[in-house]
Amino acid sequence: MTPILKDEKFKHVQQKIVSDIEKRKRELAFFRKKYQRQVRDAITFIKENLAEKMRLKEITQYAALSQFHFNRIFKRFMNKTPFEYVTERRIRRAKTLLKETSLNVTEISLQVGFESVQSFSNLFKKKWACPLPNIARKCCLRTRRSERIEQSA
Repeated sequence: MTPILKDEKFKHVQQKIVSDIEKRKRELAFFRKKYQRQVRDAITFIKENLAEKMRLKEITQYAALSQFHFNRIFKRFMNKTPFEYVTERRIRRAKTLLKETSLNVTEISLQVGFESVQSFSNLFKKKWACPLPNIARKCCLRTRRSERIEQSA
């Protein structure tokens, strides 16, 4: 092959790649436009019912999609499964309650929708690298104090 042919072949491959990328962008834009409302509705449902026992079936009924289809779409939008999203929201809410209230760990775990203190503690430990939520409360208080000191400086 002559160098000219190699350049032409490279140019053709480059054009094909650019064309594929543009096609993918159009498909993604269509996908986002088509399913954005359902995902937003599901997130609203999750936020409003965070303390309740939630099953994927209930969330998908609210979003008006099949469980399989919704799970795939939600993951594509949020980069996590609905279960991971619910768990993350619950842990975040629990962290806020630890910071802002004097409720004990059992009350907080039940208030944010965990079925047991044990599951709450395990997930909390995974997410925040604190051995127990009540120890995390002390960390949160320390963080709050240091934030106040930084703000006043």
